[in-house]
Amino acid sequence: WTSSDAQSLCSADCVDSLNAWESRVNTVCGDETTIQNGIIVKARALPLTFTYNAGLVCTRDATSSWCFVESQSWRGSDYIRYDTSMCFSDGDNNSTVAPQCWDPNFDLDEIDSDMAAIRNLYGKDLYCSECFLQLYCKRLLNPWLPVSNFTDYLIGQFDDLQSNCSTTLPYSTSASTLYVGDAPTSTSATGPTATGPSTTTTPACLGQRVQPLESWLICDDLSDTFVS
Repeated sequence: WTSSDAQSLCSADCVDSLNAWESRVNTVCGDETTIQNGIIVKARALPLTFTYNAGLVCTRDATSSWCFVESQSWRGSDYIRYDTSMCFSDGDNNSTVAPQCWDPNFDLDEIDSDMAAIRNLYGKDLYCSECFLQLYCKRLLNPWLPVSNFTDYLIGQFDDLQSNCSTTLPYSTSASTLYVGDAPTSTSATGPTATGPSTTTTPACLGQRVQPLESWLICDDLSDTFVS
């Protein structure tokens, strides 16, 4: 995205048109259902997805900079991780072994809350900037963001950022429930089917059995629920 792209999308006529479309769908058929990408969702999901993303692109700071355009150049780091060599001795010299390695419960692959903190992934000048905080607020309003441990993580991280930045921006998450269920699989016959003696097949399940849940799960939810 460029500033010109944002300027075109965020014109008064375009934004008003998107909002009018969303309002019209909500009034006429918002709670009816439609199928998108193989799942059944409320009809209001279609315009809401567009208006939400337009809201991200159209966010500007006090200097009138397009925050989303600027965000494309932001560079952070991966989660902080332990050095994989920290628990190895130098021959018979154990002084090179980190103290925590002697703890039988210590795990090199473990990432604690401080290591996963967003304030440790970006510089303070960036994460305390108006654009960073404004876009974070907007992303918490993502209508597809489920009630999950990952969402709780995002909220906790925003509180942590505000504490470090001495800011008190109000925020909330979306109350919109868009997901209804999986679309049924349809089958059709294309011609006569040959029949023969029926056979009985005993169904077998290989591996772990997982009961389907009524609520839709994203990748982070699946990891939290089924990975021990």
